[in-house]
Amino acid sequence: RYNLGVFEDITERKAAEEAQRRLAAIVETSDDAILSRDLHGIITSWNQGAERIFGYTAQEIIGQPNTLLHPPELRDEEDRLLKKVRQGERIEHYETVRLHKDGTPVEVALTLSPLKNEKGEIIGASKVIRDITEQKRAQEVIRASEERFHLLADNVVQLIWTAEADGSSMWFNKRWFEFTGMTGEEIRANAKDIHHPDHFERVTRSLKARDESGKEWEETFPLKNKHGEYRWFLANARPIHDAQGRVARWFGTCTDITSEREAQERMRESEERFRMLADNMSQMAYVADGLGRITWVNRRWLEFTGMNVGEMNDGGWAKAVHPDHFGSMVSTYLTAQEKGEPWDHIFRLRNTKGEYRWFLSRSMPIKNEQGEVVRWFGTNTDITEQKLAEEALEESAKHKDHFLATLAHELRNPLAPLKNGLQLMELAPDDPQMLETTRTMMVRQLDHMVRLVDDLMDLSRISRGKIELLKEEVDLSIIVATAMEASRPLIERNQHQFEVKIADGPFVINGDTARLTQVVSNLLNNAAKYTPSGGRILLTVEREKDEAVIRVKDNGIGIDPSAIGGVFDMFAQVDPQQKGQAAGGLGIGLNIVQRLVRMHHGQVEGHSEGLGKGSEFIVRLPLVATPEKPRTASTPLTAEQIAQQRRVLVVDDNEDAALSMSLILKKRGHDVQVAHDGEQGVAMAESFRPEVILMDIGMPKMNGYEACARMRESEWGRSMHIVALSGWGQEEDRKKSQEAGFDRHIVKPIDRGTLERLMIEAPINGH
Repeated sequence: RYNLGVFEDITERKAAEEAQRRLAAIVETSDDAILSRDLHGIITSWNQGAERIFGYTAQEIIGQPNTLLHPPELRDEEDRLLKKVRQGERIEHYETVRLHKDGTPVEVALTLSPLKNEKGEIIGASKVIRDITEQKRAQEVIRASEERFHLLADNVVQLIWTAEADGSSMWFNKRWFEFTGMTGEEIRANAKDIHHPDHFERVTRSLKARDESGKEWEETFPLKNKHGEYRWFLANARPIHDAQGRVARWFGTCTDITSEREAQERMRESEERFRMLADNMSQMAYVADGLGRITWVNRRWLEFTGMNVGEMNDGGWAKAVHPDHFGSMVSTYLTAQEKGEPWDHIFRLRNTKGEYRWFLSRSMPIKNEQGEVVRWFGTNTDITEQKLAEEALEESAKHKDHFLATLAHELRNPLAPLKNGLQLMELAPDDPQMLETTRTMMVRQLDHMVRLVDDLMDLSRISRGKIELLKEEVDLSIIVATAMEASRPLIERNQHQFEVKIADGPFVINGDTARLTQVVSNLLNNAAKYTPSGGRILLTVEREKDEAVIRVKDNGIGIDPSAIGGVFDMFAQVDPQQKGQAAGGLGIGLNIVQRLVRMHHGQVEGHSEGLGKGSEFIVRLPLVATPEKPRTASTPLTAEQIAQQRRVLVVDDNEDAALSMSLILKKRGHDVQVAHDGEQGVAMAESFRPEVILMDIGMPKMNGYEACARMRESEWGRSMHIVALSGWGQEEDRKKSQEAGFDRHIVKPIDRGTLERLMIEAPINGH
């Protein structure tokens, strides 16, 4: 007997049933309403999401018409949607309104799909309904917020703009249109037209740097309004970051500060040596309430002091203001507060590095209709540079006063013996010995005055870079010999022991003979002046590698080692009490020495072991590697040359100067005539036909330049040797003389030796 069994494979059916169960679970747990309806509008399925959204249970709604969920005014809408479903269309995210069980409207988004049977026939529709009520409310809140923002932005005085991070989709408030007369698109397209041409490139670069850095931006620049007028604006832009910290957009304002700038300009006019504020000058600002308690500080304040509002109110002023100024600052501020008056004060503020800078602080009271101060607005402007300039001016004034007093003293010193000498010559006209002694003294004092004036002129030319070196290859021994001759009278007068040691040469340098002679002579004169009578002075010249080294050493009063570093400074003088004798000179000789040596690419230094132990000054000059034949000393004038007679015309409106010079020339046997203005000089030159003309520059009727040019226009005046005599000796003065036609330019006063050499060296008949 057998049992017969039949096995049926139901794997696919089980899988389908499992899939059906999973799908049913998903449908039941979905937050969205998932339901179906037939082609007559009868609801055939209803999940828990639908119950949560509309309040109906499945038992209450299944079998009911779909119109139960429709507001009366939208019932035709369902017919239109059903018609599309019957045609096989799928409708996605259709936003509309449906009714809750309690009758309240629900904002929803529908997705409808055709529902088909096994034969593929459309038998109804499935719906997925999402509650978007909260989303709609959020959108409404955003829209209302946008409306409020635009309302606020369009009614403030600033020009306001916003932009995406990449600069696109810019929005401008109504004030922009009122100011420029342009729409937003026109402003974007014609930005260059509303910017001042002098500032456009700067602002463009600044904006680009802002975009690259993603940091807050501030600039000051002018913008042109619709009437073609420029007004100044303070522009600020702040980045708005997204959740990841990236710049999502920019919010910017432009505040009209034209009136403030005009006020600042008036302030600057009353402040000495204060330049126009730069367009991007940083300014710290703050706002305080009526009681003076800080309520806001700007970014500049935070960057400078590192303190926020809370820290400022918690004793911050005492930390920021310099202790020397804190008491007066508080006192004056409280007084202004009590009176409700504007306040300004100057004091120092400390930055985050611990450095103090000077500020002009100003605070303006803002009052209500009753005249009560409701807040204070204050600014702090950095005036450190101005304060430093004022201190420099004060220091310069001290130096100037000291220099003028010293100059007056040094000029009076030779003037007194000159005046006494004239009186002696009147008292003893028949005493040859007295006359010779007096004459020698007067020449010495006059030479001293000339050196003072020459030093002043040299210092002025060197300081302004107007001096030009006439360089040539010359043996240093010639320069030293000439300087020794110039300084020998002072050395002999003080009865010094003078020793010279010059190593085997040659010492050929490329330099200006006159200027280097001046260097050596100044050092010798200093040694003679500050060494007591009978002291020792040693001058040595030697080679060290590729340099010539000149040393001037004495056993005089010496210099305090602590002061040796300042002996080359302008107007530097050793304390007379330290020297034990009166101060001499203007304190510019060593400064000139240093400047001239540096112009020759050399160095000068001073040494002293202390007071009473003498001094030594060392000059180092570069030697010429392969010298050509150096210049030698000029040949002394012969008696025959000195005796040569010339026709000479002296033209000078100073009658005493003209007379004295003509007498000297006549004493040497020259034929001399005198004129006292330019016109007279031209006329006399035409009739007298002199070989040499010595002519002053500054004269009435016709000055020396004009007179010389007039003479050169005529054939008879082209061969004459015309020499300009002037108290002005700068390079530009010499150049002007040359352009006017002068052959030479000599600075007054002219000594006898120079006068005699002029007569000898002047060409004969233009040759």
